[in-house]
Amino acid sequence: MDSKENFPSSNPLSTSTHFPQCGCNKSRSGSKLHPCPETLRESCRKGQKWLKLVRLPQDPKSSYHKLLTLSCNEPTNTQLALDISRTYSQVDYFSNGPGRQSIIRLIRAFCIYNPSLGYVQGMNYIIASLLWHTNEIDAFWLFVILIEDYELRDNFIPTFPGLKKHSHIIDFLINHHIPQLYAHFLNLNISIEIFATDWFLTLFTSTMPIQFSGEIFKYFFTQGWAFFYKLCLEIIIRLSDKLLSANTFAQVLSYIKPHGNSLKHWKSFIGTLEKGRDKGDWKKIIKAASVLDINERFLHCLSHNANNFILASDD
Repeated sequence: MDSKENFPSSNPLSTSTHFPQCGCNKSRSGSKLHPCPETLRESCRKGQKWLKLVRLPQDPKSSYHKLLTLSCNEPTNTQLALDISRTYSQVDYFSNGPGRQSIIRLIRAFCIYNPSLGYVQGMNYIIASLLWHTNEIDAFWLFVILIEDYELRDNFIPTFPGLKKHSHIIDFLINHHIPQLYAHFLNLNISIEIFATDWFLTLFTSTMPIQFSGEIFKYFFTQGWAFFYKLCLEIIIRLSDKLLSANTFAQVLSYIKPHGNSLKHWKSFIGTLEKGRDKGDWKKIIKAASVLDINERFLHCLSHNANNFILASDD
């Protein structure tokens, strides 16, 4: 049975106490660069950069306000209610603080904006990660742009063509760059979907502490899925020796799939990715992935061919 949240019928934006939690706007001495209450609600420096890379509607604040007003009397989807309680549950801001209500408000507004798609599991982590760095209005429109302009929609529609395409591309890249591992996966009956579906569905945000999620958006908004494929391949290359030494299905998953998004689990996962001087440094791993030598035209051709393959297989 659907449930309802307390939601004001007039000027719903006035009740939002959300502001970015990331701390990106702190000076080296630890004090806020913009200490006044009004500017604390502004998106952080990273968020401002993302906004400059995308096209926003003519009046984003007014448009979001109208969507919120229309969503006031809409019941909360049962699945959403369950997912919200699990979204970064170890982060007080989302488990007990204003962040929880902001996620709900934003998703409800999106369901009004795009009723044919609505809410699908996985969206909650991406939205929470955007809210970590931006105000509610900016987070909403950045999410809409990810759905519409960055083809994230294909991950959430029935038959999940996006997930199939991404898996097909990563499968090809592993075969091309690490053929021994590709054969090893075949022998152990391990498919890309088994360990990478969460990566694709939530842009890694469900597998890492929220403090690190901004590094993904930093490159995704500039390079799109090409960067994401590079990151997946970079991770798999770094794990390849361990994966090749694993003799069972369970051993492979123990290396490649973090058990949760707590800081402890994340440090353990990052430890398996250590290479040279970038020990435990997610930023360096991300940067290495962003410059991985894979021709982006080649990735575009792979994406086009994968789309044709999926269409043919669905017929």
